[in-house]
Amino acid sequence: TRTVANGITTFTVNTSGMGLGAASALDVKAEVMSAAGQTVYADITRSANVLSVIFTGTVNDGDYEVLMSATVNRG
Repeated sequence: TRTVANGITTFTVNTSGMGLGAASALDVKAEVMSAAGQTVYADITRSANVLSVIFTGTVNDGDYEVLMSATVNRG
């Protein structure tokens, strides 16, 4: 989901429905990349099963890609 408010664009992802096998968003690692493959340092927050990627300014769908992987603590 994409929301824009007060000069901030936030993309939220429900990690429980992504097939990553993670129990919570705390188990999900995320890297944001430009189309040219450069790492972009967006603010990433996690709460329960929601991972949010937050940008300053208006960012459109498709401007960046997010690579996500999960680590599951089975200990």
